[in-house]
Amino acid sequence: LHKNNSNALSNLTIAFDKMLSLFVAILIIAPCLEASPFEKQLVQQLSDNGTTYTRPETPPNVPLYVEVLVDLHQLVQLDELMQTVELKLYFDVIYNNTHIFWDPSMYGGIEELEVSQSQIWLPDIVIRNRVDTVSTGYDKVKVSHSGYIEWIYPAVEIFSCELDVSEFPHDEQVCHLDVSSWALTKDKMMFIWGLDERKMPLYDYVPNSQWKLLTTHVEERNLTLQNKEFSEQIYTLKFVRLPKFFAMTLIYPTLVIGAMTILIFMLPVESGEKIGLGITLLLALSVNLLVLSSIVPASPRTFPVLGNYFFATILLIAFSLVSTVVVENIHFAKSTPSHWVRILFGYYLAKLLFKETHIKPTNKVESNVATAEERKHRKEQGKKSTVYQASPSSGKDVSALQEALVELVNQHRDDNMSQQVCEEWAIIAAVTDRLLGIMCFIAFLILNIYYNRIFIY
Repeated sequence: LHKNNSNALSNLTIAFDKMLSLFVAILIIAPCLEASPFEKQLVQQLSDNGTTYTRPETPPNVPLYVEVLVDLHQLVQLDELMQTVELKLYFDVIYNNTHIFWDPSMYGGIEELEVSQSQIWLPDIVIRNRVDTVSTGYDKVKVSHSGYIEWIYPAVEIFSCELDVSEFPHDEQVCHLDVSSWALTKDKMMFIWGLDERKMPLYDYVPNSQWKLLTTHVEERNLTLQNKEFSEQIYTLKFVRLPKFFAMTLIYPTLVIGAMTILIFMLPVESGEKIGLGITLLLALSVNLLVLSSIVPASPRTFPVLGNYFFATILLIAFSLVSTVVVENIHFAKSTPSHWVRILFGYYLAKLLFKETHIKPTNKVESNVATAEERKHRKEQGKKSTVYQASPSSGKDVSALQEALVELVNQHRDDNMSQQVCEEWAIIAAVTDRLLGIMCFIAFLILNIYYNRIFIY
């Protein structure tokens, strides 16, 4: 017990020493963290000087030159539906304020300090095509004793941009950021570019996962509004989309769906699954079309090429469904095929398409449907062709047996003719199916060759 009390007392002593050391360190460092009296005096003097809130004076007919540099940090989002671009930018505004000056020797050697934006005049810089902006909360301005002002602040700007998605997903977008003054005309304030290259600085640029930045360009020009000219800087940004994601999720699945259309013609009619497969492919493609419509804007001027490809593939599947209906109607037909249909489809096209057939050019088939007059005529012919002597007592029985035999022969003949007709229609349907399948395959090849640029990334 005595040993436990000693350990607890030792731990308390160590904790007390640490707290005492921390307290002494705070007492030593706290005065250093406070602003110096000279800095407080200088800030107070700038606040009391009313001229710091007015535009700097310049010689007559000489505007105030303001150097504006916009550093692109990140492309946050490019919204095709809303036709907007969201960028994270760093603004660097440099100019000279003749109202601000002090002697550093009188203020403890202080040559520059940071003040709040509300304590100094700042040029009114706006983005004219701005849709929205996100405040950063940083409001400090660096002020030099000679009047040199540097105002650096980050901002997330959302501005309008006319996006052309006609080549989606292989599209390139060119957007313009219009930086200008809202109230001061060019005779009072002029924007200048301080770098040698007419390109936006990309010191800390973060690449986007969907878009690649190709080029940037900065141009200075005069903007005329209501007979007033303003100095303006145009920042042009060119982006190209990285299409791999859309290729794997939209383009190549659609290509596979279109290729599976050929399978509809390879299925036998007896399976009963030809139309079911076509409808399944049509529904699968409609899902891709819905995904595309949720990405691109609903504008007829910039309808994407990929949408045309989807629509053409839908037409191809619809053609296969119509062809399947035609083939099935031919396959289950009951009437006797005409002679030219038998010869053209059942013989010549069958040979041309390497389809087995037993139809010959010279063969003809009678109608498989016997009318009442034909049956009566067959019975009379059967009676005349049967010659034998029958006793009066058995005449009725022989006559009935004779009619039954004639009817049986005629029925057998009709069944043979009906079976022959069904076989011929099946051959004609198979030949037609193969012919339409070849036409569909050729259309599929032409379609994909015509739209081959959407498959390259």
